[in-house]
Amino acid sequence: MGVGRTGKTTYILKLLGIPTQTYTPTVGVAIHQLPLQYEKNGQVNSLTINIWDCAGRSQLKGPREIYYSNCHAAIIMFSSIKSLHVAIRYLHDFRTIVGTQRSVIFVWNKWTEDDPHNINTQALVDKLIPSECHLFKINTKTDYNCWAPIVNLIETLTNNKSLT
Repeated sequence: MGVGRTGKTTYILKLLGIPTQTYTPTVGVAIHQLPLQYEKNGQVNSLTINIWDCAGRSQLKGPREIYYSNCHAAIIMFSSIKSLHVAIRYLHDFRTIVGTQRSVIFVWNKWTEDDPHNINTQALVDKLIPSECHLFKINTKTDYNCWAPIVNLIETLTNNKSLT
């Protein structure tokens, strides 16, 4: 979840290996399945993650209570300080609907190490994101760190902190 144009759909399609060319806003929700394999105790296990790509633009949103009610975790994406402020509201809405027991990961998309704007805003990002939430910096254009949030999510959901 996150505001429009932060790269949510692009990120999901990147994980699925589907190239994207143009921006098309999500209407309501689009559901994708991400099949994965991981190793635990020397045994290969299969897991399919159902990813609900919720519209970020307010006029295209659907009923969040339905979208959030049975989820196991949330990834909240932002790409600027402005979109982070809105993302914090998404966290509040999510927690109001499902409680505080579900894992939440913040993903800072379009992040580049050499962008002074990103470096200068790190302290504010650290202040705004609650300590119980994980933060990952990614860049879907350069493939920087794209799998890290998903690996962390699977480690959390499977209680396995050493995935291969």
